[in-house]
Amino acid sequence: MTKNESSYSESGWYGFPGYDLYVPLRLAIEALGDNKTLVYDLTQLIDAGYYEYDEDFIGNELKISAMDYSDNSKTIILTEGKTDTWVLKETFHLLYPHLRDYFSFLDFDASKFGGGVGQLANAVKAFSGAGIVNNVIALFDNDTAAKSACNALKKLEIPSNISISFLPTLDILENYPTIGPSGNVNLNVNGMAASIELYFGVDILKDDDDN
Repeated sequence: MTKNESSYSESGWYGFPGYDLYVPLRLAIEALGDNKTLVYDLTQLIDAGYYEYDEDFIGNELKISAMDYSDNSKTIILTEGKTDTWVLKETFHLLYPHLRDYFSFLDFDASKFGGGVGQLANAVKAFSGAGIVNNVIALFDNDTAAKSACNALKKLEIPSNISISFLPTLDILENYPTIGPSGNVNLNVNGMAASIELYFGVDILKDDDDN
């Protein structure tokens, strides 16, 4: 505990030794009982010009509370399917184990939530309309279907706490072997057909014959 923290905990809010002002406020309201009213006089703040007379103080406080919750709660990661989620969770365990507890993933099996780019886009719409205050990352594949779905989302007002992201562009995918109507052809699959399996690394993508 720092010196400032120590001095604050000793004085606190009207002598209450704590950091959460909602706790002493709750205690004060309960101490009054049901037949009395607790009045918070803001006259001096308004007269000093800090606030307008008709300002929505309750609405402002609700926004601040939502922002505080968003900053301190887990970030929700939404993906196109359970394979993507499994890969990302295992990646956290392998590369960033100290950050794992700061993120939460949709459980496709438990929720019976269907996968696919359309379902992910619908989840973004639902989260936006429901006013979810958590920070949310909607991670789309780097392919044509994802680009199309996200173009449709641009018509909506997506809140700032929801981030729409794509798997990144990679150099190796600029000249990647594909099989199509014209046979075996090397193409740039960035933004066209790059799913999470293509990000496992060259050592995983190549077979024993280095193909």
